[in-house]
Amino acid sequence: DGYEIRTAAVARSVPCLTTVQALAAAVQGIDALNGGDVGVRSLQEHAEQLTEMTSRDQLDPVEGIEVSRATETARRASAVPIM
Repeated sequence: DGYEIRTAAVARSVPCLTTVQALAAAVQGIDALNGGDVGVRSLQEHAEQLTEMTSRDQLDPVEGIEVSRATETARRASAVPIM
């Protein structure tokens, strides 16, 4: 089943997200694009920011997303129709 679903999605240029984590990442990416919050950072800068946010309890270290945005991301992800 999975192979056929992914193949059909690629053939029709339709995104195929198979995990909740992938869906949450897609929602965060769309949110960042819509908010103009897209930029370029080095891996070192990204790691430094994650360390700072984790130490201030603003980041869930397991999921790697801001705690304040985690609930909103989950809400949006659950509202997205899965085809």
